[in-house]
Amino acid sequence: MKLVILTEGGRDRGFGHITRCLSFYEGFRERDFKVTLIVNGDNSVRDLLKGKRHKIFNWLKRRAELFEMIGEADVALVDSYLADRNLYEEVCGMVHYAVYFDDTQRLDYPEGIVINGAIGAEKRRYPEREGVTYLLGIDYTPLRKEFSKVPKRKIRKEVETMMITFGGDDRKITPRILKHLIQTYPGIRKEVVVGRGFKNITEIGNLKGPLTVLLYFPDAQGMKKVMLNADLAISGGGQTLYELARVGVPTIVIGLSDNQLPNIKGWQKAGFISYAGWYRDRGLLDKLKREVDRLLPYEMRKERSKKGRATIDGKGVKRAIDRIVSSLKEGSSLHLREVNEKDCYDLWVWRNQLEARRWSFDKKEIDYSHHVEWFRKKARSKDTRIYVAENDKSEKLGQVRFERKNGNWAFVSINLNPDFLKRSLGNKILSKATLKYLRENRKVVEVRAEILEGNIVSEKAFQKAGYRFCQRAFKAGESIVLYKYTRD
Repeated sequence: MKLVILTEGGRDRGFGHITRCLSFYEGFRERDFKVTLIVNGDNSVRDLLKGKRHKIFNWLKRRAELFEMIGEADVALVDSYLADRNLYEEVCGMVHYAVYFDDTQRLDYPEGIVINGAIGAEKRRYPEREGVTYLLGIDYTPLRKEFSKVPKRKIRKEVETMMITFGGDDRKITPRILKHLIQTYPGIRKEVVVGRGFKNITEIGNLKGPLTVLLYFPDAQGMKKVMLNADLAISGGGQTLYELARVGVPTIVIGLSDNQLPNIKGWQKAGFISYAGWYRDRGLLDKLKREVDRLLPYEMRKERSKKGRATIDGKGVKRAIDRIVSSLKEGSSLHLREVNEKDCYDLWVWRNQLEARRWSFDKKEIDYSHHVEWFRKKARSKDTRIYVAENDKSEKLGQVRFERKNGNWAFVSINLNPDFLKRSLGNKILSKATLKYLRENRKVVEVRAEILEGNIVSEKAFQKAGYRFCQRAFKAGESIVLYKYTRD
């Protein structure tokens, strides 16, 4: 099966989104999925993605290219603070199943799975919506695979090594903190993680010494090794906190951004961290010294380490993927093919169903001989394209017909097999068919749909498939609503 992961990151945005997406990349690869990472980022992310199937470009602006890449994917994962709901809806309509990472209840998400693996997320009030499943809390935290298994930790009687790590962007605070620690604890070894987005690497380099080791851009295995060697850590409040807890490193946190505050509060409540304050606070260094001194005793570090390890087990990615795969198995993947003679009878039956005639301009039953004549004419026409949607069992789900007008725009209509109504398939079939049609007909710039007013189900399906309301009008004495899908 095919999976696409859409995310973002870089020097100015940090690398947390990419890091957790990489954990899902590896997890799905182990399940034999063909996975592609699509990253809105700069050159600083290239090393992180080395050896991974990926593409780096601004997919928020180049949406046509994005949708082309999504193509026939079965699953899409979106991890973004920047994408709008319209994009989420379009992605949802293109794939069989959509998954969204959330940290701040940022949007009212479309159908699919919403994952918030933050500590305490299960207590947040997410809206109950049909078709939306929530995977919340520490049971679904996406740790990198290197942290799924961690050896038993040995707590030293005395503090010999402390770790300093502030993620991808340290707000230029590392030199200030490091100088203070060198002066205050001269006999303790400091192992400093230098992130890819740091803008003060030269200044940090000048502080290197016999007991001050600088670690530039370590990978997951490198981070795990540093954590296993550290007696305590000084960290930002982001994703690294979860890895520190998994390894059991007693930690003092300095807040660097607003979105870290829920993490900090959650880990404080769990009894794993001490909070020294905000990175711009007055008296921060005095608070930091006070918290470091509290962690120097063996028993205190032993207790903190135990609480961290007891809180998170490193199986969050596996649990989330199990749920996603289970949801995929409940349904069937969607495939499109061009219509053929064997479909003629089925299209006639679907068209003559009472519900289909109710929302058609011509509400009379169609005679089969007339239908055959119509079908053969449309099948031969260069301006008509009919796609039949099928599932993996080769069951016919419905048909979508495009009629090209004046060379550069087309009408669209859809009719579902009544056996598959009320399964939220209409929008998915429409979305896939529209994108397929536009790929195969490059001169067509716009697709239009005419929906009888009052057909709310049809309107919602077109909306979810990325069509936008245009206007209300009259046709053949009926009130209609016009929707449009425009290329790019």
